[in-house]
Amino acid sequence: MTTTQQIVVFGRDVALMETRLLVLKTSGFQVRGVYSVEALVNSLCTSKVDLILLGHSLVKDDMESALKIAGQWAPDVPVLRLTIFPWLIAIRNERILDITKGPYRLIETVRAIVSARQAEES
Repeated sequence: MTTTQQIVVFGRDVALMETRLLVLKTSGFQVRGVYSVEALVNSLCTSKVDLILLGHSLVKDDMESALKIAGQWAPDVPVLRLTIFPWLIAIRNERILDITKGPYRLIETVRAIVSARQAEES
């Protein structure tokens, strides 16, 4: 990566959020954790974001709201949705990642997404 990639992570579980933020930060990404839909909107409106990561612990309403907000406020920003149900169908062209594959797969997937986005912008 030539520049530090900005990732917003939306989740409700504090322990999972702290772990994901640490994993991504130690892999070279700049990360911001948000715990509410309002904070997600604020992040999208006030800073450059290269990836929106949605935690698997979000309830259905939060997930749907987050995808709708991403489509309205940051339609060009890719979304990665974490799940324990890998057979789920994407709602808004988001990528879906089975979190049971572990943190290395998370890092690999995030790198691939942000690298592709960076190449598109070049």
